[in-house]
Amino acid sequence: MAPELHAELAGAAEQAGTSLNQFINDVLASAVGTGDPGAEDGQGDRRVSRSVAFALVANVVVVGVAAAAAIVLIVLALTS
Repeated sequence: MAPELHAELAGAAEQAGTSLNQFINDVLASAVGTGDPGAEDGQGDRRVSRSVAFALVANVVVVGVAAAAAIVLIVLALTS
């Protein structure tokens, strides 16, 4: 996981008042529409909003595009 993504997820988990692992579990369960987010800690009624899930997906896409651009730039620099 990219350090930037980890930092953003950790901040979102802190704002939600949960651990990073539980936050990621909740988001993934919500994204696929299965499971019972928060069931392990007795907070099964807590749900991650669609906007947070969308923001996480958008973040992954942005980090992926940035990584691809960086690789292209490195290759261009090495071949010049």
